[in-house]
Amino acid sequence: MPIQQINRRSFVAQTATATAAGFIPAKSVMGANDRVVIGVIGIGRRGTTLLSDFLREEDVAVAAVCDVDETHLAHAIERTENHAKGFHDFRHMLEQKDIDAVVIGTPDHWHAIPTIYACRAGKDVYVEKPLSHNAREGQVMVKTARETGRIVQMGTQQRSEPHWQQAVDIVKSGTLGKICEIRAWNHFDSQIEGFGNPSDCDPPKEADYDFWLGPAPKRAFNPNRFHARAMYFWDYAGGCVTSWGVHLLDIAYWAMDLQGPLTVSAGGGKYYLQDNRETPDTFAAIFVCPDFLMTYHLHHWSSIAKTIDSYGKYGHGIEFYGADAALYVDRFRLELRGEGEDAPSLSVEGKNRDAPHIRNFLECVKTRQRPNSDVETGHRSSVSTFLANISYRTGRKITWDAKTETILNDPEASQYLAREPRAPWCL
Repeated sequence: MPIQQINRRSFVAQTATATAAGFIPAKSVMGANDRVVIGVIGIGRRGTTLLSDFLREEDVAVAAVCDVDETHLAHAIERTENHAKGFHDFRHMLEQKDIDAVVIGTPDHWHAIPTIYACRAGKDVYVEKPLSHNAREGQVMVKTARETGRIVQMGTQQRSEPHWQQAVDIVKSGTLGKICEIRAWNHFDSQIEGFGNPSDCDPPKEADYDFWLGPAPKRAFNPNRFHARAMYFWDYAGGCVTSWGVHLLDIAYWAMDLQGPLTVSAGGGKYYLQDNRETPDTFAAIFVCPDFLMTYHLHHWSSIAKTIDSYGKYGHGIEFYGADAALYVDRFRLELRGEGEDAPSLSVEGKNRDAPHIRNFLECVKTRQRPNSDVETGHRSSVSTFLANISYRTGRKITWDAKTETILNDPEASQYLAREPRAPWCL
């Protein structure tokens, strides 16, 4: 049975009604020097980095950590110098009254439900990107955040880094002239054997594999379909397109005030890697937008393209092509170039950090202002990557209605916008 979609217009209208009715957040505005008490859900590779980042903030107290892998949990408690209480079930952690906010560093298929439950429990949320596993989850996350008045920040940290902000300001200023094309890319080195092809086996004793699967379909355990490598399997994530591509496409959405593309066409495949991952190692997507073209290109087998100047040195980047000038930006620099003696020219060094984004989140927890990567903008950027993957998986051009958040005239493709969570989990 198809899952009923939430109409974007309806949930925006419901949110406006709640606001007009004078909804008051569960907690009042905090003072600038007040300490924010947090809990961290998911302490794997990315979660561990986030835990360390939040521990560095002087106005943060980590009161709780949660993971279904006992090894991860033990390491996390040790990182807090045994100050944090450990939890196996995030629902029990959310019952702690002293926790102001939670940080979610789980695999993508576990982004939505903890975020929704945390908002309903009166907690603010910092959740990793992409916002959700699919569009339906993101819609419910936006609706819940608005209804409960919670701060929800998605972990697209570039939105809080000064040189990315400067790049967006340049685009919005009109310095480039009429922008007709935007190009984004990721190129990574990898050995041809990739992660290999391990056989299914028993899950590790220290991990609750059924809980780890959660809302995802029941599957036999395979080492490559677990923890960090799960991002390359459709049940849990969308590969590099959703994990890395969202960072770059999000900048285009921000700079161009984009609500969504008109059509998306994508293609590619596993042309090089010989492991058991499901997502492509070579991928290209074309987004036809209202008045410009946007492309995203992925090589997950070679960074040889970095030897070509137009692709930069760091295996990722985004370029805006205007009639008067072009702008290149990655996590380490910004370059503005035009033609002629009087053309604009600028070169700015950048930094690759999480700290400014975390600082922005903490300040918004205290002031109740919208964060730099608010749940709704994060949802829109994430959906763009979902649509690219849907086009790839169906082999067809996707026609998108950004106002209603629906795929037009393609019931098969529309099924990829949502999935029924495995019982007993629900949104």
